[in-house]
Amino acid sequence: METFPDTTQLAGMSISKIKSLVDSGGEDTVSVEIIGLLMKDSRAGVRAFARTLENRNLRKQNLLRKHDEMLELENKIHAEGMKFIAGIDEAGRGPLAGPVVSASVILPENPGLTGLDDSKKMTAKSREEMYGRITKCAVAWGIGMAENDEIDEIGILEATMKSMRRAVRNMGTTPDIALIDGNKTPGLDCKERAVVGGDAISLSIAAASVIAKVTRDRLMIEMDRVFPGYGFAQHKGYGASSHAAAIAELGPCGIHRFSFRLVPSSAPPGTCVKFLKKRLTSAPTPEILERAATGIARVKGSLSENDIAELRKTYKVCKKRFGGKA
Repeated sequence: METFPDTTQLAGMSISKIKSLVDSGGEDTVSVEIIGLLMKDSRAGVRAFARTLENRNLRKQNLLRKHDEMLELENKIHAEGMKFIAGIDEAGRGPLAGPVVSASVILPENPGLTGLDDSKKMTAKSREEMYGRITKCAVAWGIGMAENDEIDEIGILEATMKSMRRAVRNMGTTPDIALIDGNKTPGLDCKERAVVGGDAISLSIAAASVIAKVTRDRLMIEMDRVFPGYGFAQHKGYGASSHAAAIAELGPCGIHRFSFRLVPSSAPPGTCVKFLKKRLTSAPTPEILERAATGIARVKGSLSENDIAELRKTYKVCKKRFGGKA
């Protein structure tokens, strides 16, 4: 900013002119000297503007401090000689519908991502904006998913680990070390470190949390168009009362997780079996048929005896189709 007017000159300027002059500097922060001059103005409106600038400076300083604090772990690892540090996190372990989505992100050493935090602490708008900043500056990033039928087959924990392995593979760059949010590692072909609460203390993991959350939210908004009436665009598949009510009215749909008990317990009798039968009859190979059968076995406690008998009959027919013994 060019030489700022002194107190006398400011007194002859309108408040709007002063604000325009400050904004024309194009700076995120305004100097203490300028704020001090504005504070001396006799007009309450100018002094209020000065306090606004002071608070803006403080927020910026806090964001910069948070950014640097969240890079401390990565900086220590870089100092140990490791170059590519991947942060890994997931979104969607708890919903009743849709996939679990994981992201793996390798950031440069000085990413300049002020404002990045655990995705749960950010608004939808700020996550979308940060998504663009992350994908633009990242050295590499990848997405991995495990669909609802896989979750039913192997359980949500193992499905989450599988989605994390896929995210790293889809990144296209093998990291020297991966930092995983939580207390369990997925078993990668690189060094791994579980970081409890990592999305709040590691910038790389926070970046992954944003990528995973935005990706899954976008997917569930699309699923709202494919499967109208369930409210996926609003609750993103989580167990909201409106979601359970929709299942009770419409029955489950093709992306529901039948191993999550609220789905079969909310569904009208006989509606779950329709989708489980489809998993058997649409299996293209004996291996996938057995995987589908394994998933059904995991949820049979939520099915009626008639449903179980019908599914066993369908399984036998499918088994014969592949030349196996029923």
